[in-house]
Amino acid sequence: MIKQVLQAVQDELAKIESLRHVGEDWGQLHYDVPSVRFPCALIDVDGFNFEDVATFAQKARGEIYITVADQLLSKISADAPESLQRKAFEFIDLLTVIQRAINQLEVEGCDPLVRKSIKRVRRNDKTREYRITFGTEFRDEW
Repeated sequence: MIKQVLQAVQDELAKIESLRHVGEDWGQLHYDVPSVRFPCALIDVDGFNFEDVATFAQKARGEIYITVADQLLSKISADAPESLQRKAFEFIDLLTVIQRAINQLEVEGCDPLVRKSIKRVRRNDKTREYRITFGTEFRDEW
């Protein structure tokens, strides 16, 4: 079921035209030269906990995350030209678009995804990075 959730999130993100790269997060932002086009959205599982509910059945509760990143090409401040200030806030607008696309996303067999948090990831380069976390639950039977 985790695969289906990740695939559904990736499919929804692929519909967002301003994203230039959507895919699995396997650490590509930590390379000296990241192998993505910016802005990007990278998806992975933050972890799932399982609880027995019956013989051969468990309830799974966990989180997936989306790392959203872009590169800053110039310094942005209140005294910068208005066009640069607008450009800076386009990234925040993109975060909002992503949150609205994924929050309450329904995947067959799962509870809808629910936004849990958004956090800035501090970096020492010119990459702006945020991590948006969504939770869901499902019943796993075998």
